[in-house]
Amino acid sequence: MQEFSRVEQIIIDELNKKDKVTKERLMLLTGLSKRRVRDKITKLKQKNVPIISSSTEKGYWFPLNEKECKMYVSENLHRANEIRKSCVGVMSDEAKKYYKNNRSKL
Repeated sequence: MQEFSRVEQIIIDELNKKDKVTKERLMLLTGLSKRRVRDKITKLKQKNVPIISSSTEKGYWFPLNEKECKMYVSENLHRANEIRKSCVGVMSDEAKKYYKNNRSKL
């Protein structure tokens, strides 16, 4: 069985009690900053705890079914692909020309 820190267990217990739990609620319960709560959620996901969220809904929750899991994965893969495209664009030959030609204007 997976072992969790005290703070991770607080997060899991709260998610088991409610449909959706806001980051602010988790901050209050754990005493952590917004960033630290997000980091803890990420660590729990990496420990295979199925916590999901959505850009269209507030909070974190355990998925009720496979459809919710697929929605979460699809949204995050799309976001990752958009980030990848941005990174490629910044490193493109066209961007390098822009930097070279506009450096003195910056």
